Amino acid sequence: MKTLPLEIWQNEEIQQNAIELRAESNRLKKLPKQVSDLDALESLTLQNNALSALPPTISKMKNLITLNAENNAIKAIPGTIHKTTTLKYLHLSNNKIKALPKTINKATTLEIVDVSHNVIRSVKKNIYELKARLILNNNRLGELPDATVKNPALRILDVSHNQIASIPDNINNIFTLTWLDLSHNELEDLPRELGLLKYIHYLNVSHNQIASLPDEVCATFK
Repeated sequence: MKTLPLEIWQNEEIQQNAIELRAESNRLKKLPKQVSDLDALESLTLQNNALSALPPTISKMKNLITLNAENNAIKAIPGTIHKTTTLKYLHLSNNKIKALPKTINKATTLEIVDVSHNVIRSVKKNIYELKARLILNNNRLGELPDATVKNPALRILDVSHNQIASIPDNINNIFTLTWLDLSHNELEDLPRELGLLKYIHYLNVSHNQIASLPDEVCATFK
């Protein structure tokens, strides 16, 4: 199936009552903007298709909680994603996404953002203001951004399997971090400030090129 039937968007009963739409493992190339007409929809499953984009009207869906569009060819996350009022789970791994939206930090309802296995080369420091669990493993990141932010909120960050060679010295500004995976990167050393993250209880720096750990880091995990 390459397109969804028009009847879905024209049927008033479906518009008002459908809570889940599953269209995974087809050959869909486009999701029509009328998807936002499904007023009661809570779950939208689109993985394993050929989608190259998501319509910005998704932000108008008043009850959408879960959006799964893994394994497509999506190049960008809609810039309006922060306007969603109910979306909690955003699964977009294995696509062709190059960057996160500039306003991703304003998406206050998100709890999980999975953009692993994409082609993201850099991220803005506003990711630290995102309350969600941010999964960025298997991208093309070369570094983490400066951590000078006013309202840090990030708790879980997975940037394993990238090309990260440096961590900002002020990483301790993100005092909300509890879980950080830096494994399988190109780190040669770690800033001592990493050991000043007072709530962190999981830190993975395996499979790097680190010769020694700062005393502060060791003290944190005694």
